[in-house]
Amino acid sequence: LPDGSIDLVVTSPPYAEKRKDYYPSVSEAQYPEWTTAWMAKVWDKLTDDGSVLIVIDSHVKMGIESDYVEKTVAALRSAGWKKHPSRIWIKPNAMPLGHNGWPRHVYEQILWFSKTGNPFCDPKALGTATTNLTVGQYEYSDWLNIDSEPNDGIARTTDVLIVPVGRDAKGVAHPAKFPQELPEKLIPTYCPPGGTVLDPFCGSGTTLLAAQGRGRPFYGFDIMQSFCDLSRRRLVEAESRVLAG
Repeated sequence: LPDGSIDLVVTSPPYAEKRKDYYPSVSEAQYPEWTTAWMAKVWDKLTDDGSVLIVIDSHVKMGIESDYVEKTVAALRSAGWKKHPSRIWIKPNAMPLGHNGWPRHVYEQILWFSKTGNPFCDPKALGTATTNLTVGQYEYSDWLNIDSEPNDGIARTTDVLIVPVGRDAKGVAHPAKFPQELPEKLIPTYCPPGGTVLDPFCGSGTTLLAAQGRGRPFYGFDIMQSFCDLSRRRLVEAESRVLAG
């Protein structure tokens, strides 16, 4: 890839020690170094104000939550990456996995990194129209403006995304799909119009399909030839449907 050619990376790398029977896995101990290595390859390809979004989740073993995600974040900070506020992906219909005596786990993190403290972000790209664009009733706050009149406008999108997992593509032979709606919601906020999207762990091609649907050029890579073939097929089928419709 040419240097400076990628505006946004949206990816969900293999989680530590998961789905070893389907594709190469990475241990918890190796995960920070492994992530720092592939992120180093992304650095020069990213635009100066580009972003990397990593969908990830820790797991629980013997009643203790693993800390490989926190260690990975620390390693990326040490490597020079700037960490920005994470998004939270809530899966309201997630399977009731985990300890029956604990709350049901229904969210994953979307980590946000860039090379700068001022990456591209358009929080109103998918914002909601409102007639009450004001802040009030915060008596003990610097935001005090009780007398302000409500204004019409677009409210910024929040850092919480609610996307059911039941909207995953059916009949797609991949063990770790996520719903296309997820990258469809991320791309407009973090990638400018005409900007290029990359998924270096493209799997079944979900991020690429979202980029295609959002009118963004895209690249996808995967270590598994079968997944590359699957992604190509799905992209061709989606384009054919658009042309036919």
